[in-house]
Amino acid sequence: MRNFFESLPEELFDTAKMGEANSLQVYWSVVLPLSRPILGTVAMLNLIEIWNDYVWPNVVLNNNNLKTISVGLAFFQGQFVIQWGYLFAGYVIRSLSLLLLFILLMRYFVSGLTAGAIR
Repeated sequence: MRNFFESLPEELFDTAKMGEANSLQVYWSVVLPLSRPILGTVAMLNLIEIWNDYVWPNVVLNNNNLKTISVGLAFFQGQFVIQWGYLFAGYVIRSLSLLLLFILLMRYFVSGLTAGAIR
């Protein structure tokens, strides 16, 4: 994110200041619209990390009805028997939601990844 914000041209801020905009108005009308791709990318990467988390929900949640998908899929792996059909069906369902989210936000994700790299 640092590289992205450094790559924003200073002329945009100068022009907004000449138009008598205060710092909050500059942030709201200049910086925030330009930073949508990078903010979307960071949000998506954090969502994927939280979605795939196993240890923390397993430690915190006691009720089986509140378990996350990652923790629930672990119940299909016993000590001697693994229920492969249910396990892979759960993996597909778990992946489809993230894949759908990626397809909907793909242009923001790709432009957010490349925005800080070009100087």
